[in-house]
Amino acid sequence: MKKKATIALAFIMLFTSMVPAFAVEFTDISGHWGRNHIQRMADKGIVSGSEDPNTGRRVYKPDDPVTKVEAIVMLYSMLRETEQLISQNDHTSRYRSIMTSADIPEWAMRQVAYAIEAEIISTTDLAGFMKDAEPYPEQQSAAREEVAIYFGKAMDTEEEADRTATSLDFKDTEQISSNALPYVNLLVEKDVISGDTENNFNPRQTITRAEMAALLSKAVEALEDSEPIVIQLPDRDDEDKDKDEDEDERDDDRRNWTRKEGEIQRVNTDTGLIYITFEDEDDVELYKVDRNTEILIRSIEHDLINLKRDMKGEFTINERDELIRIDIEPRRSRFTGYLRVITDLSTHYAIVVESRGDSDNRRSFRITDDSEIIIDGSSSRASRLEKDELVTVEYNDLDVIRIENDYDDGRDEEVEGILEGPVSFSSYPYTIQVRKHNRRSEEYKLEDNPTVRVDNRRGYLEDLSRGDIVEMELNRDGYVTRIDAISFDRETSYEGTIQQITLGRTDTITIMDDDREERTFELAEGVDVFIDNDRSSLSDLRVNAKVELHLEGGRVVEIEADRLPRSDRVLQGTIDRLDDRRDILTLEHISQQTDRYIKTSVYVTRDTIIVDRDNRNIDFTRLRRDDEVLINGHYSNNDFIADRIFVID
Repeated sequence: MKKKATIALAFIMLFTSMVPAFAVEFTDISGHWGRNHIQRMADKGIVSGSEDPNTGRRVYKPDDPVTKVEAIVMLYSMLRETEQLISQNDHTSRYRSIMTSADIPEWAMRQVAYAIEAEIISTTDLAGFMKDAEPYPEQQSAAREEVAIYFGKAMDTEEEADRTATSLDFKDTEQISSNALPYVNLLVEKDVISGDTENNFNPRQTITRAEMAALLSKAVEALEDSEPIVIQLPDRDDEDKDKDEDEDERDDDRRNWTRKEGEIQRVNTDTGLIYITFEDEDDVELYKVDRNTEILIRSIEHDLINLKRDMKGEFTINERDELIRIDIEPRRSRFTGYLRVITDLSTHYAIVVESRGDSDNRRSFRITDDSEIIIDGSSSRASRLEKDELVTVEYNDLDVIRIENDYDDGRDEEVEGILEGPVSFSSYPYTIQVRKHNRRSEEYKLEDNPTVRVDNRRGYLEDLSRGDIVEMELNRDGYVTRIDAISFDRETSYEGTIQQITLGRTDTITIMDDDREERTFELAEGVDVFIDNDRSSLSDLRVNAKVELHLEGGRVVEIEADRLPRSDRVLQGTIDRLDDRRDILTLEHISQQTDRYIKTSVYVTRDTIIVDRDNRNIDFTRLRRDDEVLINGHYSNNDFIADRIFVID
């Protein structure tokens, strides 16, 4: 395993041998194949078993499966007894919040925290350690290849797993996952693991407590002659001291924090802006979600990307009107600043980023092989990053997930916020007032005839109203060239004829208005549909039917439609295309609603009667392009099905 060093002084961990206070004797391992391994590990204090509630005697339960939590605890005990811990410090406080969120038992937190610190597991792995159950969460069993990864990473002090050339000859080698394969190779090479009697590794099979004892026993043999580990680690004492000072300052600030109940109206994951309406307040408010904002969903840490429209929860705001905490029912954080330090430590790059506008706020990160580097909009290498350039870092703990530099790609500047009022036409150039995430209102000048879109349709400056959510593009002179607005809590309505209804991840309806302009709107969940004032459903709507759409917040919440007159079930026009394989023809004809030529697909079934000019029945293959036809039919789920086709000319 590659040990991720951080910028700190190297120090040598001093170890002392620990001798078990007494020999443990189990009453349920007599005659078991793993007895010797179990007893040896018990004598070393690596395994301890449990007390039988019925007899009060010590039992090991050799054939029970080992859980992931238990595997980490046993591994930690082995590393401690063989003097292979990279640190004897207790890292529980550093990872307590994430371990608590993942329901890790208190008795295992020190060992699990060590495994995270030593990079044996990642914090994201914790999601698979426990499962929901009543009355308490239950531990998940560990698979053989998962345990191999744990042990392989812990024992790979010389990075052998990355270059091992051992060729596995297990019958089921192809079933071993790619991320486990190097560590299985390493453990086979060290004679720590082997296959079963059929020479299968069984990577997805759970590992029993007896098998775990055997694995521990062989691993101990491989480690007993190893030297105590020397490794670079951060000076946690200084880090903990700084953390304590920060906590004291934060406690002083908390007295001025405000908690409000509210609902999310919109989330922009690109800019980190979130729009919220609070209870008993009429306006929508705009906040910036930054690295200091804690996001919780059902008490589990989450990301901004996990927040969605209509989520309700509690929002905590400090005295500077900054959003500190979002608690919905909660991992990637973001930090933007100047790259002040970048150091190549051979195993990884260590960087220090200074917050833009706050030179006292600096954060340290490490760029690993898994980090994504984006320079000038393209994938690149850490070696190409330049000191003092502006970067945005997405990170998890200390590890960089993605780092991207800020560069000029020729695009206009973008501004996002809430309209403080309608456009001011009192002087030229016209102006618009926008409230941004810091509650600061700014006035922007408008270019001549800027592009305006309101609720996904072409609009005009006069359509913009106070409270609208807007995204604006500014040219190099600072003039607004484009405005995309979403009306908030303002009902609007539009009339036209249905052109298309699309049901999918986002349900939409497309209509054509009196100006023959097509407009597409998003349908709200549970949209109300009425046809001739009778409650109906989306499946009852028909193409070419006249409708009035009622929108709230930019989405259609109600559709009022007219039932198609009988004449609309008769189509007359010219055949434009024939699909013999599917028995579909495309008819070009004049729409009675729009008085313009349109093309409609007509489905021909076995029940369709086709009559030629001589009043003789013919089949579909006798029809020709450019035939003028009269078609009687009916709609089925927006498809026009032909009942009778008459060839006129």
